[in-house]
Amino acid sequence: MSEPARAPAVQAVVLVHGMWGAPQDWQWVRDRLAARGVEVVVPDLVSHRVPGAGLLDDVEVVKAALRSLGRGPIVVAGWSYGCDVAGISAAGHESVARLVYVSSVPQPVQPHTRDSSLLDGNPAIVWDEEGQFLPRGGWWNEDPGLTAAARAFLDSHPRRPVGRRTLSDPVPAAAWESIPTTVLLGDSDPFNDQQNVALARQRVADVRIVACNHFIPFNLPDLVADVILEGAAGLTASPRNVLHSRTNRQNSRYSGVKFCTTELF
Repeated sequence: MSEPARAPAVQAVVLVHGMWGAPQDWQWVRDRLAARGVEVVVPDLVSHRVPGAGLLDDVEVVKAALRSLGRGPIVVAGWSYGCDVAGISAAGHESVARLVYVSSVPQPVQPHTRDSSLLDGNPAIVWDEEGQFLPRGGWWNEDPGLTAAARAFLDSHPRRPVGRRTLSDPVPAAAWESIPTTVLLGDSDPFNDQQNVALARQRVADVRIVACNHFIPFNLPDLVADVILEGAAGLTASPRNVLHSRTNRQNSRYSGVKFCTTELF
């Protein structure tokens, strides 16, 4: 049997920030990738800058970032809401070789307007006169899972409000169905319970549970950078190869990681 083809080195990475966030949220991961000679683009999602903008507007911003990079291989990584944006943006883009979902479950195609009432009536959410919403400030100081550096960063970088269309816009594409994808979920993430973990395992072969909360890019930037760059040495494209590649790393140097894979055959 011939050896499987090796993927060429990752040339560029697009990092997509989460809801209420900013490009700076990726700074620890971005710096580690840049130090390894990889071109990194971190777009600023328009829904966080323009009242009334939504998910599909954010997709156009990330698509523009991908076009600016030219040839690949490119890895697109999202954190939380940024994964929803990434999963649409990468669809049909031939240079995208891999997706990395951090703290989020891949969403299937949903062609119609979605229910946006998820956060209605939540006392932890503040709404403004323009119909934008964000969490009440200071909650990060009560989260024991955040590092001191992460708390200081959140103190100095206020979260930004977004509009309802970030929740209600349709999901017209699901790039994870055709592009090799890795999902990283924290074992103490309140937004990703066992039901979400099970959904992730149903949809993607390579699901990894890490010892962390929702803030994996803040707390484990070395791990995230390494996972993103696996495309430089990992096996190419078929789900069978992706599964074998990840399973063989179960005894890796990441002591804080529990690898969970879904049997495909």
